[in-house]
Amino acid sequence: MNDLLCSEEKQGGLAHPPWSFQGFQNFVDDCGLVDLGFSGYPFTWRNNRSGEGYIQEQLDRVLATPSWCLLFDQASVTHLNTVGSDHNALLLNLRVVANRNRVPFRLDARWVEDDEAYQVISQAWSTQVQDLHIEEIVEAIPHKITDSMNQRLTRPVTDSEIHTALMGMGLTTALGIDDMTPLFYQSYWSIVGADVVAAVKRFFHSSHLLRSVNQTLITLIPKWIVMDFNGCAGSGWW
Repeated sequence: MNDLLCSEEKQGGLAHPPWSFQGFQNFVDDCGLVDLGFSGYPFTWRNNRSGEGYIQEQLDRVLATPSWCLLFDQASVTHLNTVGSDHNALLLNLRVVANRNRVPFRLDARWVEDDEAYQVISQAWSTQVQDLHIEEIVEAIPHKITDSMNQRLTRPVTDSEIHTALMGMGLTTALGIDDMTPLFYQSYWSIVGADVVAAVKRFFHSSHLLRSVNQTLITLIPKWIVMDFNGCAGSGWW
């Protein structure tokens, strides 16, 4: 994609403003794609300059749909060292070698079209549960969630609930990397409210949350100063 999702994916040079990542983030979110992550050195591109002009970025990644991830649940991505190019190669491995002492069960989707497989599974399943009455076990489990409670928990979230939740937040809490606290959203709700509501509802509907929502800044603050026997001072940190 030749683009970045967040500031942590670049090292060196001028920092990109937070809004510059929004387009690519929206693209990934709107398409419902999942970043498979990686192992190895994080940056996959460098400008081959030296000194203060040296820049490296994570421009290469593997994105997939949730259905693909379920089909290839053992897939992994490795950043390889590359010679002769300013980009690193990415190795997508669809299978992980399992421990030879224990081979986990994996369903082959082609089995559902095999009549013989149906009979084998039917026999194995009935053998394992022939003395087990699932309904009786389920009924014996105490019910903690009533039907009315379940209906309230699973119904779609409303605009008013989102508005009430945000208006109930502390004015200066939950500071993000864009420095916009709840005070900003409460003060300009007539302008940004519709977009906030849409983003929250999208999360409840698709379970996909923009990475930038959970981004934050952490600052180390000196907690105490200790003088050692040589007269040197040292600091502890929160």
